[in-house]
Amino acid sequence: MLKTTRITKNYLVTLVSVPTLLMLALITAMTLFPAKLPAPRFSNSLAFNEKARWMRNAVREKCTTLIVGSSMAFNNIDAKLLPVSRFGNHVVNVGSWGMSVIDSLKMTKIVAPICKPETVVLVTNFMDFNSRWDKNIDWNMFENFIQGKSNL
Repeated sequence: MLKTTRITKNYLVTLVSVPTLLMLALITAMTLFPAKLPAPRFSNSLAFNEKARWMRNAVREKCTTLIVGSSMAFNNIDAKLLPVSRFGNHVVNVGSWGMSVIDSLKMTKIVAPICKPETVVLVTNFMDFNSRWDKNIDWNMFENFIQGKSNL
């Protein structure tokens, strides 16, 4: 009887301690290496989610020019090549793949009050005027994250 009780006790200790140690290891890894984790899920688009994580830090300070739009903005506008005399020295490109014009408007309404740009540039193409791909963006969650109200 005593031997059975000892085996049961050892089993229960192992059953509780292994998951606890794994959870502590996971929390430690998340704390030490946050950049290695995937971005929070704001939408069905991994590219948009990663862009949102980048934007959280990029729009913290005042920007002179804010570039919004779809892949037309993301792929075709290089802030380093824009003339400083016209666009200033702090240009932030928040363009993301698959953004419709409506998505760009929503993003501008969230981001512009934070970085207070002097100029907003909408880079678009005719295909951006229809919703060809619904990314199901949670704009409230995105706004709270960008404003620093949520760490996710």
